[in-house]
Amino acid sequence: MSRKEQVLPDGKRALQETFLSLYSKKPYEQISIKELCEKSHVARTTFYFHYQNLAELKQALEDELIEGLLEVAESVADGDYTTMDFHLYVGKTLQYIAEHETSFTAFLLDQPSYSFRARWAEGIKRHLLLQYPDLKRRKNSDVYLEGIAALVLTVYGLWLREPEKVDLAQAGQDFMSILAGLGIEPKV
Repeated sequence: MSRKEQVLPDGKRALQETFLSLYSKKPYEQISIKELCEKSHVARTTFYFHYQNLAELKQALEDELIEGLLEVAESVADGDYTTMDFHLYVGKTLQYIAEHETSFTAFLLDQPSYSFRARWAEGIKRHLLLQYPDLKRRKNSDVYLEGIAALVLTVYGLWLREPEKVDLAQAGQDFMSILAGLGIEPKV
């Protein structure tokens, strides 16, 4: 069953939604299980049925987002990243981010999660290498991959914060120019 088809029990969904609401308003260290359960109208036993602690809940939310991003890439690539349509991929990624705006905003902007950003960046780099295998052979490829991943995360973060200030079409063209500047033939 794909992540999209998964149906969460009401208590678990309430815990996740309430956690994200609290996470966006107060420091993570100040969120307690007691407060989370009270605000989500869920018994503590329900919390402990699903999670051992708040860190596990946070990790589960991050895992779901990363899995969803991977599913987007897989659906667009259809098994062949070398022919993947970049524009379709960006469009579907933006759609996925918009559908999960609260979660992405929480972990990218409200209280940036290093682990979430690092895992997403690793996924971006892995997919770039699958789509552009010639990047592996370039001197300083790790530097370029890291820079491109950071740029992509920054663009998505700025788009979440102030969508009217981000021209995604231009950002896509700039990305293609960066690849061309590295001697990599961009795929459209």
